[in-house]
Amino acid sequence: MLRIGTDCSGIEAPIQALQQLGIPFEHSFTCEKDPYALKSIQANYNPKKIYNDITKRKHALLPDIDMYVCGFPCQPFSLMGNKMGTEDSRSNIMYQCIKVIQKKLPKIFILENVKNFKFIQKGNPFNYLLNQLKNIKNKNIKN
Repeated sequence: MLRIGTDCSGIEAPIQALQQLGIPFEHSFTCEKDPYALKSIQANYNPKKIYNDITKRKHALLPDIDMYVCGFPCQPFSLMGNKMGTEDSRSNIMYQCIKVIQKKLPKIFILENVKNFKFIQKGNPFNYLLNQLKNIKNKNIKN
């Protein structure tokens, strides 16, 4: 059975997709800061563990997972925002995602962001992310 963990979980689109595809899974953990989204997750899904702040937990203590999905905040990188990139405090969530992957070594991970993430600050945040992920053993990274 596929064990999945999600961060910046929002409306839990990955969980909904697995359900609609009929793929058996265990919802190992979810993490969402928005209280309304969290209330929706609690009402509609049954994650084994619920976190509300990715920055205040010990990633090594997370349940083991096969799949990790995070749509980290796009405001720092979006063309619609202030385009502050890593100068925006919300960009630190990307680093937390890297730490989760390094600690839990899921077989599959999906990190989702906006198109401009690849280009903002001359591509430095994007290239940093790729380099960190490529340094994890046994990972075939596609962008």
